[in-house]
Amino acid sequence: MRLVVLATALVLASVAPAWASAPAPCKLVTSAALILMFAFLVLSSSPGFEIKEFAIGLAAGIIFDATVIRALLVPSLMRLLGPANWWMPDWTRAALFIPREKRMPEPTSENA
Repeated sequence: MRLVVLATALVLASVAPAWASAPAPCKLVTSAALILMFAFLVLSSSPGFEIKEFAIGLAAGIIFDATVIRALLVPSLMRLLGPANWWMPDWTRAALFIPREKRMPEPTSENA
């Protein structure tokens, strides 16, 4: 489980700086998923039943991941969670050799 969290932290750490300046990564991800889906659907035309079943399952999983998860769920969660998306546990920070950042002071609103 920790390995999955560590891999996710690595991916998010590399995505964080470019997230604000990215134009529309959903189109690229969906296009790549469509190419993979069609490749697996072509593979499903093979004569073996096991290969057909495997290829159709992969094609369905890839298109579900690209449309529902990556195009709808991830952007909405990124918007809802805001800065909490980039929170990293101390043990993960130590494993990645990332120094502890100083806390920024909370913004104060002056209504004078």
